Amino acid sequence: MGAAGFPDDFLWGVSGAAHCVEGAAGGRAETIWEPFCRRPGAVRDAATAETACDQVHRWDEDLQTLRRLAVNAYRFSVAWARVFPSGTGGANPAGLDHYQRVTDSLLAAGIRPLAVLYHWDLPQALEESGGWRNRDTARRFADYAACVYRALGDRISLWVTHHDPWASAFHGYGSGRLAPGVRSEEAAVGAAHVLLLSHALAVQACAPLRRAGSAFGVALGLAPVRPETPQDEEAAHWADAYLNRWLLDPLLRGRYPEELLEVYTARHPRWDLRAEDLEAFGRARPDFLGVNYFTSRQVRRPDGRDSLFSFVQPAAGRLTGTGWEIDPEGLHELLLRLHREYGNPELLVTANGAGFEEARSEEGIVEDRERIAFLAEHLEQAHRAVREGVRLRGFFPWALLDGFEWSFGYSRPFGLVAVDRQTMARTWKRSAWWYRDTIEAGGL
Repeated sequence: MGAAGFPDDFLWGVSGAAHCVEGAAGGRAETIWEPFCRRPGAVRDAATAETACDQVHRWDEDLQTLRRLAVNAYRFSVAWARVFPSGTGGANPAGLDHYQRVTDSLLAAGIRPLAVLYHWDLPQALEESGGWRNRDTARRFADYAACVYRALGDRISLWVTHHDPWASAFHGYGSGRLAPGVRSEEAAVGAAHVLLLSHALAVQACAPLRRAGSAFGVALGLAPVRPETPQDEEAAHWADAYLNRWLLDPLLRGRYPEELLEVYTARHPRWDLRAEDLEAFGRARPDFLGVNYFTSRQVRRPDGRDSLFSFVQPAAGRLTGTGWEIDPEGLHELLLRLHREYGNPELLVTANGAGFEEARSEEGIVEDRERIAFLAEHLEQAHRAVREGVRLRGFFPWALLDGFEWSFGYSRPFGLVAVDRQTMARTWKRSAWWYRDTIEAGGL
C-alpha cells in the first residue's frame, strides 16, 4: 500500500469525453447532439459542441497539462462519428490517426490511456435508422469497436465499451433530457437492452484480436437510493431496480431484476428480448466495472397510479451548482455494495466531480474550493472502501477541462482547468493544483 492506504499501482487519472472537448474539426460527422442542440430549450443557452475546447487542434497543450498534473492515467473517449462518419462502412483514416497520436503521446509521457468507445455521441446517420432502438446498431457498434481495437489494442490495455448506458437509454429515449431527445418508456427500455447487447457483441468481436493483458469494462452511473421516510422502503426498492440493478444485474449476473422485468414485459409486449441475448450478456461479463458517481437519490411512494416511486428533490443540505446533493458517503456505500453483492469485481471510479459557480481572484486564479472539498471527501470515502477490502484500482475526476456539459451547455463547469470560450486559453483552477499535490503525496 502507498500513502493513505491506496495501492502502489493505483491509477491517479482524470477524465474527458470526445464530444465535450474535441470540437467537430477533422472530419467528425454530425452526431445526435447537433439536431438536439438546435431544438429550442433543449440545451442551456443554445450551446453547441461545434468548437467545444478545440482539443483536436490543441492536444499538445492539453497533454502538457496532463504531464504537469502528474496523473498516471487519462480517460478519453473515441468519437464514433470521427472514425466512421456514417456509423458504418469504411473507416476515416484521419479519425483513426488522431487517436493513434493521442495514444502514442500519452504513452511517451508515461500516462496510461483508458479508452471509452461510446460516450453518448451516436452518429446521426445511425439515429435516422432507429439509433439504439434498432438491434442493428449493436452490430454496427461491434464492427466499430473491433476496428478501433485493431488499431490501438497493441498499446491500450484498458477499454470501456460504454459510459453510463443507463443515461443514454433512459434520458436519451425516456425523459428526453439528453440527445436524441425521445420521450417514451418503451423506447428507453428497448434502447437499454440494445446498449447492453452492443457491449456483449463488441467484446465478442474483439475476442479473436485480443492481446494479453487487455481488459474490457463498462462504466455505469450508479446512485444509492434512500427512502424519504420508513414508509417509503418499497419505493426505494423499485427505484434501485430502475436506477442501478436494471443494468448491473444483466452485466454481472446475466439476468434482469425479476420484479422490474415483469413490469416492463407487461407494459411493453413488443420489446424484443431474446434468450440468446441473456446468454451473450453472461459470456461478456466485464473484466472491471467503472463507477460514475455524482450524487445519491431520495424517493417516496408514487404520486401517480402508473409509477412505482417518485423522486424527491433535496430541499436542504449541501448542493452542487447543478442542484445535486453532495453525499460522499454514498460512494463508499456503492463500492462496498458492489464488493459484497456482485462478486468483488475490480473497480475504477471513472467519473466523480461537480459543477459550481466560480470566480477569479485578483491574481487571476480560479477559486473553486467547493470542488476541492467535494473531491477530497469522495477520495476519503474511496480510501475507506479500499481499507475494507474493495478492489478499487483508480480514481478519475470528471473532468480535466471545462467543456460542453450536455444539456447544461457551458453553464456549469466541471473541469480542473478553465477554458476561455473566446480564446480557448487554459487556466489552472485551485483544484488542479490541489489534485497535483494529492497525487504527488500518494493520497490525502
